Amino acid sequence: EWASVSYGIYLCVDCAGQHRGLGVHVSFVRSLAMDRWTPTQLRRMELGGTERFLEFLSGYPQLVGRPRAERYASKAASFYKRRLDAEVAGQTY
Repeated sequence: EWASVSYGIYLCVDCAGQHRGLGVHVSFVRSLAMDRWTPTQLRRMELGGTERFLEFLSGYPQLVGRPRAERYASKAASFYKRRLDAEVAGQTY
């Protein structure tokens, strides 16, 4: 029902609330049904995906079990967002 456009991931309603609490600078949350989506936001979702993000994070075992705020404010998560930004813009990163 919800998504974090920042990471291109889908969220349940509980996780969406937690992501909203992180602030839009960390995770920009949109409703799949109630919000309007820009073509760029839709492209982020196409290129991202929950599975891809989780696979990326699996390369950072030090983040496993860390509080959500720490994981999403980590350098690794920031790198993922920048890489996704580049891919949406048609660039390599």
